[in-house]
Amino acid sequence: MNTYTSLGASSRRARAWRWLKYGNTIRGGATYLEASKPRPWAVPWRAWRALARHRRIIPSPLLYLVVAGIGLAIGVVVQLTLGLWWWLPPVVLLVVAWLVAFTSIWWPPRIRTGSVRAAILSATNPQRVFEERRREQHARLLASELPLFELESWSGTVRLAGWGGSSGKITHVSVGFCDAPDLTPVVSVTTVADQAGNEERMRERLLNELSGRDLGELIGASASPEAIRNAFDQARDDLRGLSWAPTTIRINGLDHEGAAFRGPQGSAAYCAMGDLWVTIEGSSDVDYRLRTVADRARLIPAA
Repeated sequence: MNTYTSLGASSRRARAWRWLKYGNTIRGGATYLEASKPRPWAVPWRAWRALARHRRIIPSPLLYLVVAGIGLAIGVVVQLTLGLWWWLPPVVLLVVAWLVAFTSIWWPPRIRTGSVRAAILSATNPQRVFEERRREQHARLLASELPLFELESWSGTVRLAGWGGSSGKITHVSVGFCDAPDLTPVVSVTTVADQAGNEERMRERLLNELSGRDLGELIGASASPEAIRNAFDQARDDLRGLSWAPTTIRINGLDHEGAAFRGPQGSAAYCAMGDLWVTIEGSSDVDYRLRTVADRARLIPAA
């Protein structure tokens, strides 16, 4: 006699085992910002979830079952030998396991994940956290010593296009040049401070930037993630077939030797300026003449 196992039953068993082992039935994970204002009765639950995400030890139902089983075995022995309640050891061990996992919130993290206070505020008062982060970013940008550069020949809108860094330090800042205030930048000029001497990394960075340029317009806004990924990989492979040619980027009246290429998606160029890299990517007809932004405060969003 042949025995057949339905796919549905197999899937249910797999989900049940995954829940026992990991505490959820979803593969992978996600990081998200809870930006909506919580209702008063939801604040304690959101605060607890924020705390739970900071635990270094995340116990699973299977762990609790194992701990309860060990406690039950000890309880039976204790009751037979000492006459104590059999259920006391399982309860004590479960409480100890939960406390160990809970106190791991305050253990030193292997990586920087933010403070517990910030996590709780993000869950209970996201608007306040948003305003605090905006003030912090404004202060960091104003205090940053990275120079900002603009195109000498540009007559349209100039705005801050992006920035980033690590450990509280800004390592790259981009200035965008737009035809109108509400449009996507046509050209971006970026100052990079954390890749000194790494020319190949700068080339790869520019290839990635140009590969994603206008991708939504080329394949359609409703394209699947797989189609977008395939189109991005194809565009990057096409760009890698182009050759970098020597070029000169003029910054504040001084010539800096670099490299550039022009492709269907636009152009890219870079040069070293001391320990910094200056990159230009965007429109194919861009003029490689730059000057330092004198009033950087006008590009930085107000706190």
